[in-house]
Amino acid sequence: MLSNQFLQINPGEGKSTAIAITSIVFSILGYDVYCAHLSQQNSQKDYDNFCCLFKAFNVENRINYGTLNQVCEKLVKNETKIESILLVEEVDALFDLKFIKSANFAVSKTFKHIMGATSVIDSLNTAQLNYLASEYSINKFCYIPSIYGESKLQFQNADVQIVDRNHFSAITTEIIKRSRGKVGIPIFVCFESAEKLYQFYNQQVKFLNTHINILSRNSVTQAQSMIPHTVTLVYDYIGSGSDFIQYDKLINEFGVHVIQTYLSDKVNQTRNQQISARSGANGSFSMVLLQSEIAKFGTWSGEEYSELEKKRDEFYSRKFVNDRKE
Repeated sequence: MLSNQFLQINPGEGKSTAIAITSIVFSILGYDVYCAHLSQQNSQKDYDNFCCLFKAFNVENRINYGTLNQVCEKLVKNETKIESILLVEEVDALFDLKFIKSANFAVSKTFKHIMGATSVIDSLNTAQLNYLASEYSINKFCYIPSIYGESKLQFQNADVQIVDRNHFSAITTEIIKRSRGKVGIPIFVCFESAEKLYQFYNQQVKFLNTHINILSRNSVTQAQSMIPHTVTLVYDYIGSGSDFIQYDKLINEFGVHVIQTYLSDKVNQTRNQQISARSGANGSFSMVLLQSEIAKFGTWSGEEYSELEKKRDEFYSRKFVNDRKE
């Protein structure tokens, strides 16, 4: 018997393919299938990649791609009584407040089943797991082992740096240190907002003797960001659904380095970490945080990062619940 469930699949190891093949199977079984993505761009990219396969099985009229809002709007307009399946690529789509506050029907009651694939199940906090169970009846999670074995991402307590002032200068120093001189491995710097990103860029670009990209969903391609001697500035979890190609031998040897400049929830941090060490490659991660910005999480002795992580997880669990009460 089918049940609502999610698979965890590592980035670059087949989430989109799993969604497409599952769509075909359910369509052949007689269901209409709605595939929801975090962004329209990723949705269109995946549909274009698999539309020939849908046509080959003569099920293209039964499979719908889009954001969660878009696929639900299509379903509401669909006057047929055929049972429908919702397939979600990345669980974040079900947490979108914009969707939750504007939806005029219960998703869990509209679709026969809700399933999906994501890379962050083991990063969800207690409040998020409870929400999936109560709102969508999702209680089952399956974990697909990586074909490349254990992750080679390097991240230790010593890689967390907290500064009282001169935050942007400290970030620049970290970029220079992690680029490995003549090797010039690609560096990704993750900011909490576009505003912070551009403040950093305007103040610090003159101190960085390297090529700088600003990665958004509509600008530089992901492949350009993997070129040696390149610093790529990103904000929020822009890496979600992005295909980063590590084609340079030096990159495979030393790995891409990611610097996070704020303390996010665990899902966001995991996504930023997943920019690096993909497909069995080496990689590393560090954090440069401003003391005044992490004060909201409570006091921290500075000894073990796991202590700060625990406080962070408790804070974001409470925030998740409170945001949905408003």
